[in-house]
Amino acid sequence: MTPPAFLVALLALTGTGAVAWLACRDRKQRRATLCACTISVLGALTYFIIVAANDHVRQSGFPYRYAIPSIVLLVISAAMFASMLAERLASRWRAGVGAALLLGLLAGTSLRYGTPSYGRVRTIVDQRFGDPTKAILEAHCTHILGDYWDVWGSVFHANLTLYDSGSQKVIWGITARSQVTRDLWFPQLNGGRVAVVHSVNSDRDWQIEAGRYQLPQLILVGDSPQIRIFVPVR
Repeated sequence: MTPPAFLVALLALTGTGAVAWLACRDRKQRRATLCACTISVLGALTYFIIVAANDHVRQSGFPYRYAIPSIVLLVISAAMFASMLAERLASRWRAGVGAALLLGLLAGTSLRYGTPSYGRVRTIVDQRFGDPTKAILEAHCTHILGDYWDVWGSVFHANLTLYDSGSQKVIWGITARSQVTRDLWFPQLNGGRVAVVHSVNSDRDWQIEAGRYQLPQLILVGDSPQIRIFVPVR
């Protein structure tokens, strides 16, 4: 869902630009600005329509992230429109107005999201992806199998934790888009341990992925609130 503050800012930029455009007496400049903004808006709409008609996007449930390029183009259009207001200022004022707007943007961002902090980012990453990591590492798992969204987040966080500890070990993901690394992770199944993260889709998807990649038979050897642990049988 688009944040209300973003919509307010976009409408404010557009309104400011409309006022500046109507007040501008230079017809050539008005025409050039309107043409540039129109091209940008049409680009945003064209991209949005193409993405909305894509089967992959439809199967994914039309997630918000696919609309981000269109939103960026709309912001650029509104900003170009609003920049006409600066043209009406004396040249000695333009730098000051730009600096004030930049400072306002930084202040608003800090008030909304807080000051930049690596610790806060790491805390968010740990909260978002780190729930099964401790169980995966303690069980000495070598692979994570199952639903796409379960696997790659868990692989990312587990390997990040290993890297931070100085370990050279790598935990591999087995799910959609892991075919390209099959030559690396498939041999590691010999003597390896496979984790399946407990989630809504894990019961179904780990079996689908095991069949897709023709894995050896998997025997359940452990179960915890976060993961189930399987051992491949040769």
